[in-house]
Amino acid sequence: MDLVAARRDGIDFFSHKGTEGTRFIHEQCGEALNRARAAGIPFLGAYMVPRTPGNGGNGTIPEQVAYFLSNVTRMVPWWPLHPGWFWQMDTEHWYSSSGVAYDAVSPAVGAQAAQMLAQQTGRKVLHYAPKWSYGDNVPGSEPLWASVYPAADAVHYRERYAEVHGDSGIGWASYSGRAPAIWQYSSAVTIGSQPRCDGNAFRGTLNDFAAMIGAPKDPPSAAQRLDEENEMKGMLPVGFAYDENGYLLDPRLTVQVAFEDVNAVLGNVVASFSSDHIGRELHVRFATGSNGGGPVVYQNGKMVIGPGQQRTYQDVTDGHTWAGIGRRKTSATPAPITITLPGGGTLDVPEAEWPIAWSLERYPK
Repeated sequence: MDLVAARRDGIDFFSHKGTEGTRFIHEQCGEALNRARAAGIPFLGAYMVPRTPGNGGNGTIPEQVAYFLSNVTRMVPWWPLHPGWFWQMDTEHWYSSSGVAYDAVSPAVGAQAAQMLAQQTGRKVLHYAPKWSYGDNVPGSEPLWASVYPAADAVHYRERYAEVHGDSGIGWASYSGRAPAIWQYSSAVTIGSQPRCDGNAFRGTLNDFAAMIGAPKDPPSAAQRLDEENEMKGMLPVGFAYDENGYLLDPRLTVQVAFEDVNAVLGNVVASFSSDHIGRELHVRFATGSNGGGPVVYQNGKMVIGPGQQRTYQDVTDGHTWAGIGRRKTSATPAPITITLPGGGTLDVPEAEWPIAWSLERYPK
């Protein structure tokens, strides 16, 4: 889909499938959301398709949420820094191409997964759980994402919305104790240059949408985050961000930094992490752009992630360089890590317990 054309055509929010159960990853998720962000679409999200635990070999609800978060963060490492980010839970009954039901997912499964996802990330979850599947039996308090298709011919999305009576259309009728926040009113409209798209409407302004998902109306710029000493600083939260295999458990327990944004404000920078306690290792995750730049990691004086190897670790196709650092569960005692940053400076990560302070400052002063 041409997302630049979609943005020019008035699209303000966009979500993409991330995972289904614990057995399917939509690998195009990262590439699509990178393009959506580059196109300037302000509100972006990824959606999870929950499956009945045990059906088709899918795991428990906590395992499905962990699978979703780990893979979306691998594909879209910048999501915790995007102020207009939201999640979508896509709960429905699933049928084969011959019309045979193979998983009648309970709405309670989707509601429980949505609650867990919100608790683990601090971001709003919108629950797609249509009335045609569940009637008035969708539990929880998450904003509902409804779907009702009063007509099927392929026309422009604005034309179709007007044809189905817009903000007074039947898709806005309350069910399960609340009015839908979003109405998917077609699966065959044209958006920008793309035919046969899902058409979704929100009744309100951009600030109303921001309020619904808990996003700031006017997010602060990098310059506004600087303190009086021309530094960015903060504390790494207590808890394990990664499991023993390095898979993300909770992105709220990481600090993620876009180094190109820092350089734009500070010039050449030096980043440091420090702690008063000695303990288990920090886990360092990098994503580097296709420009071949980005941090280089050394351990015991030996390069362990070089420029030619970084893309196999994490790859971001929009040219941004990100670092996300958080605590990992392990019984090993690692050596200190030193990182060289593009533009100069070093980042020293000691063997650290809590608390861990981080700062970014101009180098040299």
